[in-house]
Amino acid sequence: MNKIVAAIGVICSALFLACGTTSYRTTPGPVAKSPTPEAKKEPVQAALPDPEKVVQSKEEQKELPSKGTKRPVYRLAVVLPFLTDQEETDSPSSQRQFAVQFYAGMQLAFESMSILAADYPQLVVDVLDTKGSEEAFEELLRNPRLNQAEVIIGPNRNAPLLKLANWAKANRKILISPQSPSSSLVEQYPGFVQLNPSLKTHCARVIQYLRKERGFGAEQLVLVGKEKEADRFSYFQEVNKALLGSPLKEIILPDQSANFEKIDFGNYCRYGKTTAFIMPSWAGQDWIVSFLSRLKRTKGTHTVEVYGMPQWLDYAQIEAELLRELNVHVTTASFIDHKEEQVRTFERSFVTKFGTLPEEEAFAGWDSAFFVAAMLQRYGLSFPEKATASPELFPTFRGGFYLRRNQTTSAPVDTEAPAGFNYSENIMVHILRFDQYDFIKI
Repeated sequence: MNKIVAAIGVICSALFLACGTTSYRTTPGPVAKSPTPEAKKEPVQAALPDPEKVVQSKEEQKELPSKGTKRPVYRLAVVLPFLTDQEETDSPSSQRQFAVQFYAGMQLAFESMSILAADYPQLVVDVLDTKGSEEAFEELLRNPRLNQAEVIIGPNRNAPLLKLANWAKANRKILISPQSPSSSLVEQYPGFVQLNPSLKTHCARVIQYLRKERGFGAEQLVLVGKEKEADRFSYFQEVNKALLGSPLKEIILPDQSANFEKIDFGNYCRYGKTTAFIMPSWAGQDWIVSFLSRLKRTKGTHTVEVYGMPQWLDYAQIEAELLRELNVHVTTASFIDHKEEQVRTFERSFVTKFGTLPEEEAFAGWDSAFFVAAMLQRYGLSFPEKATASPELFPTFRGGFYLRRNQTTSAPVDTEAPAGFNYSENIMVHILRFDQYDFIKI
């Protein structure tokens, strides 16, 4: 962790971006902490990476000179939807915004690695665009620079990710999925690393937190959802069963239901004990407000807690009083503490270089770049297998990566995995509780 913290405040000299291929001969150099944006008198003449300049079609490669101890060299391909084949508008697509912010975070990480050269391998990075059509993506799969890569990061959406995963598996590449939480994309592909925890992992975390850390009995937990959401209940029931709990109570409403007016939640509460209502739904803000409002009216004097999904963090119109009174919790794979000095230093460095504040995708880009570089330095190209054989927490801005082997059979997330596995998944899921005016990590 100290190496990463030391890198956060570092801004290297110029980053080499040439013809879509960037070679980072990470050589030790002067360390200079970036100034705060407030201290900079002249306007910031900077901008986020221009996709047209980052991604080009030429095969030419330029490299920074290498000095010092010879280090291993690995080829890395970054495959993101820069959408350079589409016209840029005043309202850029979320896809392009993700790609630009994510890669901007990676740029800062690569620059910092050049300062800490002895601690990281030498990376030759190709930046490739998924573009906006299936034909263009098929052409990308035939790109010789993609074939030269040993490790690939991206893309962020399921459809192109599945195609690339099939290609990468057949060509024995390591593929890092930075955003998709899907648990059904690949099988028997140990080289696939999923950094965004799946829904099943979120559900397992809730049950483990309530049953093992809080001491709740199975009789105190109630699952709530519509018929079309009921298949998600099995994730909770499986982990609860593994913890020797009796089946959890379930409230299942017809899909056409518009509210919860026919449900008296007080009938599901137990006197003298807290009841936890778990709702694995993201059907929209109105649906969640309807549930919370009805629970408040019918719970009586019983103490309750509510556990929801990460999407609830985007429901800005839910009243704070409702969230506080019902002790609302949510799960999330990412929690950035903007009060931490390391985070603030990164934000200042980002503003200095790019003239804008970093979005969460920029932090994800930094985290992903450092994670891959550190794993390659420690384990080489066998890191997906070796890093999951004896899992350790890898600290990141967003809370950490902890890889676990995905199994073909169901098991709680803290049981030991067998030798064979499908792929590895980051299982670091945080639980946030609403406190006063915002969610805090518990």
